Amino acid sequence: MVDTSDGGGITVTGNSNVTVGGTRYTGNVTVGSGSTLNLGQVDFKSSDITLDGTLNLTVCGIDPGGNGARLVFGIGGIMNVNQKIWGASSFSVSGLLATTSTDLTVGEFQFVTRTLVTSAGFDGGSISLGDFTAEDGSALTKASGLMEGNAADYQGQYYLYTENGDVKVQYVVAGAVPEPATATLSLLGLAALMLPQARLISGIPFFSSRGCTLMRTASLHSPGG
Repeated sequence: MVDTSDGGGITVTGNSNVTVGGTRYTGNVTVGSGSTLNLGQVDFKSSDITLDGTLNLTVCGIDPGGNGARLVFGIGGIMNVNQKIWGASSFSVSGLLATTSTDLTVGEFQFVTRTLVTSAGFDGGSISLGDFTAEDGSALTKASGLMEGNAADYQGQYYLYTENGDVKVQYVVAGAVPEPATATLSLLGLAALMLPQARLISGIPFFSSRGCTLMRTASLHSPGG
């Protein structure tokens, strides 16, 4: 689905693959998760570009009368440009990072490098590298350089950088799946709560289970009786 109801912006959602004709475009762009938008020559002006999906551009630049373009990436967004990005210093990059993974167990950590922008290079400066937060909105800290060694030592950090015309971000992902042993112990603990519990009253043990009481009785015999 393509929505242009805001009088200039383009919104693509619903796992769509859309190509928009024309030679120039100066509005806002939103591409939803699973969707792709293909544009030709684009001169962004004062544009907000929100990407959870894929934006493919042939030529990309900044209109001289504008205030730049703000690229805001969701956890899966990417922008691909066939040629150089003109007026690159007027672009800024920020967004969200998926810092937890169900492919890892709790206590495991892993470095991930994600490509945000691909291009043939930058003309007119370099893209401004902004701030990223975790997908749950919690703050992340910028690292001073590429992170190496034990990923657990860098939890909550990311490094945003440019490389050969691309914009990339390296960050740390933490496991979200309980370890099998931990899960088993949790189930055993739950089962234990459901079992009858032995108690001692007046020296005579009895067992209570779901409202009923079973009492062990003893026969008392007097000597010679």
